[in-house]
Amino acid sequence: MLSINTGPQSQRVEDSLWAWESRQAKATLELASGSSINSAADNPAGLAVAMQLLGQATGDNQAIQNSQDGISMLQTADGGLGQTQDLLQQARQLQVQSLNGTLTASDQQAINDQLQQINQQIDQISGNTQYNTQNLLDGTANNVSLQTGANPGQTTTVSLPNASSASLGVSGMTGNSATTLTAIDAAINQVSSQRATIGANINGLSATVNVQQAAMTNNLASKSAISDTDMASAASALVQSQIQSSSGIAMLAQTSNMNSGLVNLL
Repeated sequence: MLSINTGPQSQRVEDSLWAWESRQAKATLELASGSSINSAADNPAGLAVAMQLLGQATGDNQAIQNSQDGISMLQTADGGLGQTQDLLQQARQLQVQSLNGTLTASDQQAINDQLQQINQQIDQISGNTQYNTQNLLDGTANNVSLQTGANPGQTTTVSLPNASSASLGVSGMTGNSATTLTAIDAAINQVSSQRATIGANINGLSATVNVQQAAMTNNLASKSAISDTDMASAASALVQSQIQSSSGIAMLAQTSNMNSGLVNLL
């Protein structure tokens, strides 16, 4: 039926045209932004999951940085202990030399002076070895908690030793003493054990970094699958909506011509 007051054909075409233009605008935005979720209305559930995955991934990334900072701290402590171990080896050599009966009293005094200087150097290393202004080898870096995961409770605790001459049992070293030589040997073994513990902690943190990197990669991949634009699909939708929109405009013009034909009947 031809009608002047209402034009159902024209209205249907306009409704379809509006839908196609909406799809065209959505596809254009997805292609421009690279994201299929540009507002909460696009995918409410998907947005919630994507943001949770993003938060987990950023937490993983920071946990990796925390673990790497912990590794740097431990490497700094190990470097200080390595210097201490070298000094103890020097002290042992001097002590063995001092036990030789061919030395004069002045020779023994020179050795004693060197041993005291080694003591001072050991204590300087203990008091001055720092990471981010925090002392590492004076006994205060005990039970250092590292946040090595993205969630509460995912921590790693490391303890660094007191490497002062007193703690190592070699303070006040004097030459020509078998007892002192025994104490130096014990100190060398003690530092070796401390360095072995630090090395194990470094390896553990390195393994944690590898796990966190894998977790971050998987979380980002999952987020991408939910929220990133499928470029091929969006481009296809854009072309389709453009064709449909052009067809709708042509059909709208055609229905207008049909209505105008009523005038010729009057």
